[in-house]
Amino acid sequence: MSNKRAPAYLPFKTFLSALDRLAQGMPHEVSKECFPTYSGVMQGQIIGALRFFNLIDDSGVPKGSALEQLAAQKSIARRKANLLPLVR
Repeated sequence: MSNKRAPAYLPFKTFLSALDRLAQGMPHEVSKECFPTYSGVMQGQIIGALRFFNLIDDSGVPKGSALEQLAAQKSIARRKANLLPLVR
């Protein structure tokens, strides 16, 4: 079994909206309950993307301050710039 993670697959706008939700208050553990307005499938996609980008661990705990800093960015351009290294 490989340790590679599945790539993130969700609309970019949805990912940005999820970051906006996290900016309202960073939880100690990111779980589906953090995104109550999304369907269960989309909640899983958001969490999968956060794991893929190594922003949370397998338990949903944010790694370092990267997720908090990314969520705190209000400018879409700044978020895109901060996401670029993760995508590459």
